[in-house]
Amino acid sequence: MRYLFTALGFVALLITTATLAFGEELVISWTKNPEPDIQGYRVYASDDLGQTWHQMKEVDANTTTVTIQVSEDRMWLFRVSVFDGSQENIRTDSGLWYNGLWKPLTRPKQIGVE
Repeated sequence: MRYLFTALGFVALLITTATLAFGEELVISWTKNPEPDIQGYRVYASDDLGQTWHQMKEVDANTTTVTIQVSEDRMWLFRVSVFDGSQENIRTDSGLWYNGLWKPLTRPKQIGVE
């Protein structure tokens, strides 16, 4: 199907984070694909710079946000594919990344000199 090869052109990904005791909870969201035959989306993650990809979530065509928990001690790459009953479009030339170790340091509070 023609739309599967252009489907991710409509996907704009965003990541928001919330700190957890054992890792990071990431909220990944994207813009809904307007094609009528879409059945859903699959979210993949890689922690080895894209050598291997693991399917983290599969959602229906009306869902545009997923929450994923990852460890903070490595870099994560993410990608979202779109699928129908017979095909899945996975673009290997785009995606997004997250590295918990690169978060800015928090500023000290209530520090003073006497």
